[in-house]
Amino acid sequence: MEEYFISGSIASEVRNFAVRIAEKDRSLIEIAEKVEEKILSLGGEIAFPCNLCLNSVAAHYTPNRGEERRLKNGDLLSIDIGVHVDGYIADTATTVRVGSGDDEMRKIAEEAIERAAEIVRSGVRTSEIGERIEKFISSTGYRVVRGLNGHSIDRFRLHAGITIPNERCSEAVRLKKGDVITIEPFITKGSREVMRVRGRIYRIMRNDPGRLRSEEAKRLLQNLSERFGSLPFSMRWVEDGGGLEELIKKMCIHEYPVVLSADNSEVAQVEHTLIVGENSCEVITL
Repeated sequence: MEEYFISGSIASEVRNFAVRIAEKDRSLIEIAEKVEEKILSLGGEIAFPCNLCLNSVAAHYTPNRGEERRLKNGDLLSIDIGVHVDGYIADTATTVRVGSGDDEMRKIAEEAIERAAEIVRSGVRTSEIGERIEKFISSTGYRVVRGLNGHSIDRFRLHAGITIPNERCSEAVRLKKGDVITIEPFITKGSREVMRVRGRIYRIMRNDPGRLRSEEAKRLLQNLSERFGSLPFSMRWVEDGGGLEELIKKMCIHEYPVVLSADNSEVAQVEHTLIVGENSCEVITL
């Protein structure tokens, strides 16, 4: 488990670095590239593309190569970072108000994680975690965004099958000692509902060139498989993306849709990775 703690330490340092460089007039692509370079410089590997979600964008947005959008004062920027060491992943996120000391949404989401972590131990039901998060956030006047949740993590698997909800739910899994999970509340004062649009982050689902017709798509699939394995990636990391649409159509790769607030309300996210113990848990990304 030592690698998880190394990944967590790197992820924490990089997250704090990202907050420092999230300044007015800085472009999203510059922030993403600097964050990813920082991960590598500290001895980690990139577990997924740096997510930079502005204002009403809730999840899964990473800038494309050449994107010119820049931060302005008052923007609400959520920064989601993934680091791995030999496949052992740490996932962390925070939210910053550009050019302002207004951090109310971040503090509320952080406290929700702290309260949830108090009950995380072997045998706790995931539904109990979600209920505790929702109860606290609702008491502050904010609302939990529907359909966005935490998740379990395994080696080289960012989403390993267990959902960690942010609200009360009927489905429940009992956690066990050694499980690695994320808790990541998404909060808003607006609608809880979301919309989804075409994505910018992908993951290989089936490394099966026999499903493909064009040589271009087969070459791309081989390249992506060799470079990224089972981990998410951005096409800005790939020189020649010809064949991408065929890979999506033939379900060789999964496209993570960008998630937006349904009523254009601001959304904030905070996230930490935890290791479940017998009687408590350890947060590795503080």
